[in-house]
Amino acid sequence: MLEFLWNNIKTLLSAIEDCRNRKQILPCLVLTYSGIDIVASLEKIPEERTGATFQRWANNYLLPEKNLDCSAEDLYGARCGIVHAFSSASDYSRAGKAREITYAWGNASAANLRAINKAFGKNYIVLDVDELIEVFKNGVNTFFADLLKDPIRKNLVEKNTGVWFTNMDKAIIDSVMNILDKSPDT
Repeated sequence: MLEFLWNNIKTLLSAIEDCRNRKQILPCLVLTYSGIDIVASLEKIPEERTGATFQRWANNYLLPEKNLDCSAEDLYGARCGIVHAFSSASDYSRAGKAREITYAWGNASAANLRAINKAFGKNYIVLDVDELIEVFKNGVNTFFADLLKDPIRKNLVEKNTGVWFTNMDKAIIDSVMNILDKSPDT
């Protein structure tokens, strides 16, 4: 089951990098933040809200990786702003629960963007898109390595993975349809 899950995640990571390479930065960020949501949801605690699940996973797998100069709350606020409105602003940032995040990418300098923010009196966090992607990829790798060492967590993740979509070869569908066509019950 973990192999199936890993294959889906690898496809997502490939799509993230493809968007970045095509300079489609907003879709790249949507996929990155959605990817964090997806992987975090694999260990969702019953009755836990999405924000808490996202932030727990970010604290465990993103923030220890590198000093992103932000909190899990900041990342969740950024996720909400990007995914829902292609914006740095979110309900979280408007409520003062998170600082807004802006992004440097390509050959742009995060330091220069920080200086511009400061000159205009903005308290935005500046993240480098490549660094955020790399931190997410490393977090995913650490997450999977942790699962292999912990059968209880692995079982929970496999249970939660059971509802995922998957790509299925048309030949498999045709084979099942052939069996059904020959079945006296259909």
